[in-house]
Amino acid sequence: MTSNVRAGGIEELIKPGRDTTNPDSPPWVIIDLGFSGSSRSCGITINGSRIPDPLEGYRSSSSTAKTPGDKHYGMLCPAIVEWLSTRYSPEKPGAINLMIEAPLSMAFAKRSASGDRLRGAHQGNPIARIPDQLEGIDAYGRAQVQRRLWYTQPASGLMIGSIRLLQELATALDGWDIRLFEGFVSFKNGDEPGSHWRDTLELWRGLPESPNPFEPLINPIVDSQVGKVESILGLANMGPSSDIPPILRVTGAPDNRVTERYAARRN
Repeated sequence: MTSNVRAGGIEELIKPGRDTTNPDSPPWVIIDLGFSGSSRSCGITINGSRIPDPLEGYRSSSSTAKTPGDKHYGMLCPAIVEWLSTRYSPEKPGAINLMIEAPLSMAFAKRSASGDRLRGAHQGNPIARIPDQLEGIDAYGRAQVQRRLWYTQPASGLMIGSIRLLQELATALDGWDIRLFEGFVSFKNGDEPGSHWRDTLELWRGLPESPNPFEPLINPIVDSQVGKVESILGLANMGPSSDIPPILRVTGAPDNRVTERYAARRN
């Protein structure tokens, strides 16, 4: 199946220039995904700014968000399409960088192969990806590991929501090049103000300004000696399982954010 959705390249994981209105610069559409039937469970920013609720097919009374920047799940696709339609010519579709704060890849334990040392009963089981775990020190000075595993709830449910959104966007933006990235801001302090919009803004701020050859090496998504990583694009029949979206992870307190990038090795 041919699809207009592909994993973005790690070299494309950069913020546009100062002129974010330049039509030749692909906009960053960043979504904190929620999957609720009744609440504004999603946040969205495009190039660091809030976007309005969609107007087409919605009552005027529903177009003011209770929390600015937050949206119902079903509003995401029409809101993105309306924003693009006011800034780009329909005769000349371009590219967008789409970052979703939800798991966009999976990891599974390696299976035994001919000649390998025999593996245990867990071979083929889901395993944690490297960015799913955060090592640190607790209040008593003891080492601790926080985990936000892709295969547990709510993460696995958000993966389903991501697939459905990608299918909807691929159809609505036929002709556009949709470059896919994963955002990760799940490791937060409990006293931080909560807002889906705020999470998208943290990811926007975490984007590097330009490629820097002196930055540390990109982190792997999974240890290849332990397991294998697969893309949800293969699961959704939208691309090969080997087309893995890079991950931008933002952690730490508001005054001490740490930004890390993860990518699978290209074959």
